[in-house]
Amino acid sequence: MRNVLKIRFSGGLGNQLYQLAFLWYLRSKGINAVPDFCEFMYYNFHYGLEINKVLHTVYGQQIEDVEKFRHRCYYFCRDLGLKFCYHWFRLKSRYLNRMLTEAEVKQMKTHELKGLHQAVLKGHWQDLNYVESVKEQFFRQLNYSLLSTPKDREIVRQIKDTVSVSVHVRRGDYLKESQYGVIRGFNYYNRAIQLMQKLCPNAVFYVFSDDIEWVRIQMQGYNAVFIDWNKGDDSFKDLLLMSLCRHNIIANSTFSWWGAYLNRNSKKMVVCPDHWMVDEPTVGRVPVDWILIPGE
Repeated sequence: MRNVLKIRFSGGLGNQLYQLAFLWYLRSKGINAVPDFCEFMYYNFHYGLEINKVLHTVYGQQIEDVEKFRHRCYYFCRDLGLKFCYHWFRLKSRYLNRMLTEAEVKQMKTHELKGLHQAVLKGHWQDLNYVESVKEQFFRQLNYSLLSTPKDREIVRQIKDTVSVSVHVRRGDYLKESQYGVIRGFNYYNRAIQLMQKLCPNAVFYVFSDDIEWVRIQMQGYNAVFIDWNKGDDSFKDLLLMSLCRHNIIANSTFSWWGAYLNRNSKKMVVCPDHWMVDEPTVGRVPVDWILIPGE
């Protein structure tokens, strides 16, 4: 039997896309890598597995099976609690599989990875080199078919007919997690928007946020359209809409990073904070032509 490396998927859509990029990168090197969706069987991160919502993937049936299993598990295990089942699974998985962390994998050569047998690779894999090596695969598989409601179609038309600039403001969990507290208040966005206004005098700002009412107050006076209807399981649509804008202003968020990266405008301008985390500069995480400005 051929050696198989399982790439453990976890986290929200942005993280899942990075994990998929790493899987494709390994396969491009001749390594037999397959997805491992097991963590989603017992615990639903954010809105579950979503890569099949934004890409035409060959893993659609596997993802559907995972979703069905989790629903059945919830029915039978609700007295124990899904979180208990999830932690039991992680403990079991740790001892039944050889688990390698991202730091360990990055120390290994390609031939060493090929020699591994039935290992599980766990990490975020937020490395621009992995993504750049398979970017055409992402562009080929982008799927806009779920932007299908009348409201979706109308906003897509507006985005295409204007000098559209997406603005992604992430608050929510970032207000509680100090290491991600790079963008404080709205100063970063004011600077980014004013820069875009100088570069694109007719810009229309399409705003995406998990705290849209707060942003609406901050953006009074700007030529802005607030996308406030994609909630819950439809949140992935915001990423697709961002990718259709001509230019992008992003947060230190993998979600809007992918929205900007998947923007196929060859003349796009992308503005992002100069730090991704409080103690981690953004340089190296983003293409060299993206514009970095202070988050404070």
